[in-house]
Amino acid sequence: MSATALALVVGAVLLGLVAAWRAPEKTKRWYERFVAARNVVYGLIIISMMIVLLQTGSLALMLTGAFIALVIVVGIAVDGPLADYL
Repeated sequence: MSATALALVVGAVLLGLVAAWRAPEKTKRWYERFVAARNVVYGLIIISMMIVLLQTGSLALMLTGAFIALVIVVGIAVDGPLADYL
């Protein structure tokens, strides 16, 4: 790692520490936004993989896609907005 890259990494870490120390609630809010955006992106990737696997025609791959769909449905049932009623 070059000296410039190391200085940029150290500067970014120090900037993050100062921001977390001076405004913890704002930092937490941005972290929650980042986690939500990451979960949406990963969810779209998983759903697109499931659709592709279900359309392959190979039994093993279709069963893998069906298992992914089952995991999604069970996850929504357990952690979703209707979890208290199920």
